[in-house]
Amino acid sequence: MAQAGYTPLQLFHSATTGAAPTAGQLVDGELALNTRDQKLFFKDATGAVQYFNVTGPTGPTGATGPTGPTGATGPTGPTGATGASGANGATGATGDTGPTGPSGATGSPGTTGDTGPTGATGATGATGATGATGSPGATGATGPTGLGYTNLTSSTSVTIGTGSKTFTVDQDATQTAFAVGQTVRVFSNATPTRFMAGTITSYAVNTLVISVSFIGGSGTYTDWRVTATGAVYSDPIAIGTNAGAGTFPAGGVAVGRNAATTSQGSGSVAIGDGAALTQGTFSVAIGASAGGATQGTNSVAIGYASGGGNNSVSIGTAAGTSADSVFVGNNAGNASGANSVCIGSLAASKSGTETVSIGYRSGVNFNATTVATGFVALGFQANYNGSNGISSIIVGQNSVAVGRNSQSWDTGAVAIGNAAWSRGVGTVAIGDGAGGSGFSVCDEAVMIGKNAGSAGTAYSISIGTSANAQSVYSIAIGRLSSVQAADSSSIVINASGSALTSGGSSRFYVAPIRQLAVTGLFAVYYNPTTKEITYSTVAS
Repeated sequence: MAQAGYTPLQLFHSATTGAAPTAGQLVDGELALNTRDQKLFFKDATGAVQYFNVTGPTGPTGATGPTGPTGATGPTGPTGATGASGANGATGATGDTGPTGPSGATGSPGTTGDTGPTGATGATGATGATGATGSPGATGATGPTGLGYTNLTSSTSVTIGTGSKTFTVDQDATQTAFAVGQTVRVFSNATPTRFMAGTITSYAVNTLVISVSFIGGSGTYTDWRVTATGAVYSDPIAIGTNAGAGTFPAGGVAVGRNAATTSQGSGSVAIGDGAALTQGTFSVAIGASAGGATQGTNSVAIGYASGGGNNSVSIGTAAGTSADSVFVGNNAGNASGANSVCIGSLAASKSGTETVSIGYRSGVNFNATTVATGFVALGFQANYNGSNGISSIIVGQNSVAVGRNSQSWDTGAVAIGNAAWSRGVGTVAIGDGAGGSGFSVCDEAVMIGKNAGSAGTAYSISIGTSANAQSVYSIAIGRLSSVQAADSSSIVINASGSALTSGGSSRFYVAPIRQLAVTGLFAVYYNPTTKEITYSTVAS
């Protein structure tokens, strides 16, 4: 306890075994004491906590004292029972072999035993490498020359013509390869264009007989040369049952059952079952029933039941038959008028004359009573009126539709763009969805821009995305500009980016308008008589 009148000096301390202060709990020069462990802690110059033991170090161990005397031995206890025998140990290693004793005397030789059977033959060894090829032997003698087709001539006087012709030739039948059944050509050595072609029917000794089916030129000659040739056809050429069975002039070719079976013009070709039953001059029909029952002159028809018009080209199954036209594709131009171009499957079915349709189902008019002429339809189903219950609508005369599903359904109408619709005389719709898809007529309207004029009406102008002049004589210019259906003769010009809609007839709307609070500007005036807009010469 502290002496009376004094304040005790007490260190930061603990009586807990193992307790030690942290560096953060000590300031420089401060001590901490663990009374249980008798350790004094401090923080060194590096900030690490160190300690001293308060108890001094243990002194050295003293020398061992002398051992005391051994006590007396106690009496021996009784002997215990004998334990069981342990297992036999492992056999020890065999000792080294002793030296060999001396050899005994050799006994007399015994009789030789019987020879044992021969052992099996061992496997065949691998084949050794092939030796080098020896040098070629000498070339054998050339064999005799075989029979050939050359140098067979005749001086027999023969007049060019068809039928059986007999020649005395310069070689015996055994000296040449020519034989019965072979096709040959006999021509004048001096004038090769004078010839006869046919099949050998007899060749005995030096007498050659030919059945002539095809000739060139005329006249009688004595300088004949005989050459081998391929199959000989007549002029015209007909191959197939009833091919060319009717009128069949020179220069014609009919190949296939019933090809050109009625008549064929000169210089024409009909190939296929029933191709061009009656065919004009200088025409080509390839395919079953190509060229139809009657094919015109100077025409080409390729494909089943294709074409047939004069001066036309039809390629594809059931491609059109009109004159002076080009039809390419399955059913392209089927039932279409003359002077047309139809390219694409089902392009311009039932269209009028002087039309152009390019694309699948382009220019198709399902209204069988009235067909349009002079129109242009370019694109997938451009001017196609066979869907959506609109088959009664007629493709416009002299109209233009360009774009997928574009429609120009009145005289002089123009529709350009995907799904652009132009329904009205002289109407123009340009842009994706321009003109909408309604069936109302809007003559002489102009609709330009995506979805412009989707509800347009006659004599209106809609320009800009979704611009819509819905009343007659109205104008809507700019994105989302609109003249309502009841507001005729109004104008809306919109550049605000937001919707701007009319609020009455014969009105003029503009957005945006800049507000300017200054003087010195000139006033704008409107003259209702002349319809002119002017401004004053005196500043306000």
